[in-house]
Amino acid sequence: KSGLDLEGVGKKNVEQLVREGLLHSIADFFRLEAAQLSGLDGWGEKSAHKALAAIAAKKELPLARLIAALGIRHVGEVTAEVLGAHFAALDALMAADRASLLHIDGIGAQTADSLIDYFEDAENRLMLTQLHQAGVRLLATVPEAGSLEGRVFLFTGTLHQCSRDEAKALVKRHGGQVATSLSQRVTDVVIGEKAGSKQ
Repeated sequence: KSGLDLEGVGKKNVEQLVREGLLHSIADFFRLEAAQLSGLDGWGEKSAHKALAAIAAKKELPLARLIAALGIRHVGEVTAEVLGAHFAALDALMAADRASLLHIDGIGAQTADSLIDYFEDAENRLMLTQLHQAGVRLLATVPEAGSLEGRVFLFTGTLHQCSRDEAKALVKRHGGQVATSLSQRVTDVVIGEKAGSKQ
């Protein structure tokens, strides 16, 4: 769901396409043809055309959605949104050095190293080139600044869906502020597991 989220193409379908040699990378989704799918066990013309329509609809997608779909270690949906909001284009992210990545709120050392390793890999760079050749167009993330304007968040305890740094980055991206201690300025307290005395 956090990746391409192709309607009509579930996990079992993907596994089948890999077994049949039709899928080797994400770019291969955009090369599939109706005749290839409709001839497979469990498929028909209707399901093939439905799947291809869902794939075609993803030829334009937000940069953050693609980042989440790449399966980069330590990069989940929240981190992908942070990166998508920071970089105007995929080329800019690919060219970013470690120091630049570490200056982004919500990006730690492990994530920065993982991103550098991923984009330095020749096979990964080839796959991204193939996506471009297949007509995939990445859309810049439109900031949603203002939706949390005027609100000040204080985080305490362990969060499950994302790290505290990632959560803080999202708050800032949406126009909110983050406090480091409880005060009259704080409008929202987010309490995770094993929260301290801030609550």
